[in-house]
Amino acid sequence: MNEQFGTLQKNNLKAVVVIVCVVIGIFGRVLPHFPNITPTMSLSLFMGSMLRRVMACFILIATLVISDILLSFFYGYPIFGFWTFFVYSGFIVTTFCGKALLRHFSWVTFPLWIICTSLFYWIWTNFGVWLSSGMYHINFEGLCSCYIAAVPFLWSSLVGDFIWGTVFFGAYNTVCWYNRCNQERVFPYIRAGSRFVLCYRGLRSNGTDSKDSHQ
Repeated sequence: MNEQFGTLQKNNLKAVVVIVCVVIGIFGRVLPHFPNITPTMSLSLFMGSMLRRVMACFILIATLVISDILLSFFYGYPIFGFWTFFVYSGFIVTTFCGKALLRHFSWVTFPLWIICTSLFYWIWTNFGVWLSSGMYHINFEGLCSCYIAAVPFLWSSLVGDFIWGTVFFGAYNTVCWYNRCNQERVFPYIRAGSRFVLCYRGLRSNGTDSKDSHQ
């Protein structure tokens, strides 16, 4: 019974967390914010650590598509382009890293995961900018110029990923700790109540059997 109750609470918690994360992911991209300080990178890492990979990728892509549509509606940005492949695939790879983070999660290794995933995304998406934007020559010099120009965005991305990553993982771990504390306080009463019900049913069944035998 304890395991069933704990599993039910965990599933309910995951459902609530997913809904909240999707809302934060959408509005975190649409509402005005500092450049590159969005929750999307931390969200993809967090969702990958919580859900199955297919489900995490599906929810992430849905969040990106909805937010891109809203960005187009409110600010006139194009919804899709050649860069979309690099943006979406970069977040999907980060989502796949979430399971590895879950297996080895600690607040000591957490910053390393943030740095590695942010650096990978920065390298990958700016490679896409160099390849598809037409702003740089398609040669080694143009690639270096692209990465040099993008260095300020790397620092802002790291700051945003650290902030949002701490919010997501910190809030979730805090809620899980609080639920465990509640379960430790509640479960003794649940067990006592279940034993009382079983004893009461046993007494009633014994009384019914003895009554039938007298008849």
